[in-house]
Amino acid sequence: MVDNIKQTNILLCGSARVGKSTLIDAICQQKLTKTNRSLNSVTKSIEQYSYKCTNGRITHETIIWDTPGIESWNENEVRSYMISLIEQTQPLCMIYCA
Repeated sequence: MVDNIKQTNILLCGSARVGKSTLIDAICQQKLTKTNRSLNSVTKSIEQYSYKCTNGRITHETIIWDTPGIESWNENEVRSYMISLIEQTQPLCMIYCA
């Protein structure tokens, strides 16, 4: 039985079609996400992927949040979008994929 579970949230964001989902697969060392080689964006809504590891009696869970690509670069829209993502996911860190 696990006595202690620790969780970390990581948020991935960036333009559409830059490889955010592919990065998640690489971090988790397994194919978890839907990707394709076309120019169409695959991720349409915020999706979470969980990666767990246990060391003794402590299990650490990392939740990686995949986000739809940023299409509009209007400063106010981007700021509002980022605030919304942060409020929804409560990340320890945010990785911007360019």
